[in-house]
Amino acid sequence: MADHSRGGRGGGRGGDRGGDRGRSGDRGRGVDRGRGVDRGRGGDRGRGGDRGRGSAFGGGRGGYGGDRGGRGSYRGDRGGGSTYGDRGGGGGGGYRGDRGGGGFRGRGGRGGFAPRAEPFEGEPHRVFGQDQAIPEPSATVTALENKLVAAYQSQGLSIKMSKLKMSGEADLLFPLRPAYGNKGNKVVLWANYFEMGVKPKVVYAYNLEVHKVRPNKGAQRQVDPKTRIKNKALKTDVSGRKLAIIIQLAMDKLREEDPKAILATEFKSKLISLHKLKYNDDCLEVTFKGENSHRTENFFVRIVDPIEASFDATLQDGNGRDYEAKKTISGLAGISSSQINRDVLKSETVKFKKNFQWGGPKDVWFKMELREGETTVMGNRRPGLYTVHEYSKWKYGIDFDAKLPLVNLGRPDKPMYVPAERCTIIEARKVRSALGLDENPTLQQFGLTIDRRLLTVWGRELQSPSVLYLKNKEVRTFGGGWNMRDVQVAEAGPKIMNWAWVQVTESERYTDAAEAVGRFAAFLANTGIPIDTAPRRGLRVRTSSFRYQDDVEAAFKELEQRAAKGPPNLFVLVILPRQDTTLYSVIKTLGDCQFGFHTICAVEKTFTKENPMTFANIGLKWNLKNGGINHRVKDPIGIVAQGKTMVVGYDVTHPTNMGLQPGEKDVPPSIVGLVASVDKDLGQWPAVAWEQKAGQEMLDSKLLESFKSRLELWRKKNRQSLPEFIVVYRDGVSEGQFSQVLEHELPQMREACRVMYPNGRMPKLSIIVSVKRHQTRFYPTREDHMDGKSRNIKNGTVVDRGVTQARYWDFFLTAHTALKGTARPARYTVLLDEIFTTNYGMTEQAANQLEKFTHDLCYLFGRATKAVSICPPAYYADIVCERARVHRPEYFDVSDTMSSSVRSGGGMSADDGAKVVHARLQDTMYYI
Repeated sequence: MADHSRGGRGGGRGGDRGGDRGRSGDRGRGVDRGRGVDRGRGGDRGRGGDRGRGSAFGGGRGGYGGDRGGRGSYRGDRGGGSTYGDRGGGGGGGYRGDRGGGGFRGRGGRGGFAPRAEPFEGEPHRVFGQDQAIPEPSATVTALENKLVAAYQSQGLSIKMSKLKMSGEADLLFPLRPAYGNKGNKVVLWANYFEMGVKPKVVYAYNLEVHKVRPNKGAQRQVDPKTRIKNKALKTDVSGRKLAIIIQLAMDKLREEDPKAILATEFKSKLISLHKLKYNDDCLEVTFKGENSHRTENFFVRIVDPIEASFDATLQDGNGRDYEAKKTISGLAGISSSQINRDVLKSETVKFKKNFQWGGPKDVWFKMELREGETTVMGNRRPGLYTVHEYSKWKYGIDFDAKLPLVNLGRPDKPMYVPAERCTIIEARKVRSALGLDENPTLQQFGLTIDRRLLTVWGRELQSPSVLYLKNKEVRTFGGGWNMRDVQVAEAGPKIMNWAWVQVTESERYTDAAEAVGRFAAFLANTGIPIDTAPRRGLRVRTSSFRYQDDVEAAFKELEQRAAKGPPNLFVLVILPRQDTTLYSVIKTLGDCQFGFHTICAVEKTFTKENPMTFANIGLKWNLKNGGINHRVKDPIGIVAQGKTMVVGYDVTHPTNMGLQPGEKDVPPSIVGLVASVDKDLGQWPAVAWEQKAGQEMLDSKLLESFKSRLELWRKKNRQSLPEFIVVYRDGVSEGQFSQVLEHELPQMREACRVMYPNGRMPKLSIIVSVKRHQTRFYPTREDHMDGKSRNIKNGTVVDRGVTQARYWDFFLTAHTALKGTARPARYTVLLDEIFTTNYGMTEQAANQLEKFTHDLCYLFGRATKAVSICPPAYYADIVCERARVHRPEYFDVSDTMSSSVRSGGGMSADDGAKVVHARLQDTMYYI
């Protein structure tokens, strides 16, 4: 019988007392009791100023329970780790603890029920498939993977294929997988994939041409387009939605002539059939009637003679010889799996903005213009603006409900409005039965079958690295996290002598932060961050949302005058009355671009509680801004330990959900963020950002100068030497763009190296794409391979076979412990490798070293004491892009209530209007 005894109080005062009480029931985790005061929030959910992403003395991004601040999952769990009690969440608890937050003297709440040894009757099992035999991963697939890798190893092609020429015309090839990794504890995992069976089929591919029937001068229409397109193919006359409707009409006619026809099309120019079509004429005539017109149009749809093809034939030339492997991941012509699976059994969910104002029939106007030969519109009315309601009343005699919205079934530039009551939407109900993909008639007709069971794959649980602090004091990691109890930062920057604090208020009611600021300075000194602890006279700014720009700028000018005789770098702690994105944008833009101040923001309510979690969060960021290193990893791979490897990360973010219409001139730019390490500990990552054409993913010519500037900074920081190895993590690129990275971005990096390196001595490069925008998920098959809190796979789990590319080099890594929901692994794909296979050969060691290197990096996110889900070079680059967006509020609206003075905010600007980071901050981690 399950043990339902009540857990102990748990908690303890912190310090030496943390962790010994309340062991009954897994430290009083509880099911329903033990809320504690304020549920362990510890003040504004542990954001600790700049978003609270990485609390230090107890877990990055908010501890274990809850997503941002360690609420304590199940109302009584203690949250993550704490500095002085190994309890509190990231930013949880207060000075005496908010009963569940931990912190300086966190008491913890009462425990609830002890965990049960077995589920209640009817309760789902903790592990999916626990009540059935877990199938072994496919031995056939494993054998095929091993066979392919053995062939690659025997050919020894990897190094040869990685030596790419400088020319943009070079035949760029992706490196073959050297081997599958073998380090770590081997486990079997579920993957959200289903095995697909394929029966060989012969298909017939037809080309389609659509041409409008045009009347001659004698009112005789032009028949039979074969006479004018006999010798050369003409372009289709129509496109878009109209073309799709015409092709659908033609397919309906074909089915009338051949009821057994099984057809598929992309509604553009291709038609696929499972058998040769039976039709009387290869030119079908169809009649099209437009949605907004009484007129009809006739079109010829010409069906070009079929090409008989089998699957094997698509991989061979006309002589039956196999095609040579090309520079693409998923076969010839750059077709990605997302394109192949497009629109197959697709279900869409539509999202709406909050407070969205609907446009009803009486709210939407359009212009009615005269047609040729007509003198009025809509019967006998004058041309002009009319509502959809007026038009529908005239044409259909129907009064549509003015309270319901219109639905645009067209495009933004060519709308086609339909009243909502005339639309039918398929309900998005949950499917509580088997998906039934194996019973889908379309798939069956094409010889495709879907297994009912999830696939199992082999995974490996990598050993988590230990982290090192001052004097190489080792801290063991557990569950992807650790705490900083009794340690100091690994390396501090210069002593912070020139610093100030500003308290922004919006009313007479506020908590004086002077005492908290003094204790904050003392806290930093005890943490190993050297700072002048002499009392500072704070500056209080009374403002409102309409005066943010002017009031903050005036305050910063006063600080500038005060600090004129001190050291050049001024650090400013800004205490905000509340979380306010507009105020934050003003502060960061003025500090980063106009005055050259390092700024850190904290919310008054949180900061004045003097929670060590909050202080540590701010301190870690401050040390990084000051050039310090918060922690290192123990035993990094050789090329890193030697201090000869620079790691680069870059990303591009695009303007989305901006409400822009096609053709608008004032289009927000895309923003590029690039970071690069400058030390062997991979602790400092100075950044550069710039703007480029909106929607452009590939980096423009500015990459060359930016990459060159990173090499110059490395040389400045490393006794005039340049790196021998450069590892690049490129974020946010889809499969279809992989080759473009090599064709457009790699040559610029090569050219920057050619300019910087004397005597033609070039560094070795590796380029790895990191992606989290994918749908692959993995699940544990046994409880001993499952995280006890989130029920996800354990942190450090890597999957490099079963659901990866056999020919090319990619792997999935779940480095972190997910706090909420199903853990999403990061997928890494190697586009170029001149380092790992060169140093370790076509062996398991090359795969192991790359996986270890990437895994170790995830423990080096400087402002957190947790492993992050994607490696820091890519993560930092994304943060740089976010900061650059903050600098451009006129484009990237940070608030619905932004004032005009904010929109025209000050700061140094480039010729194109982009804000330029102040010279004093350009070689620092100003963005953190």
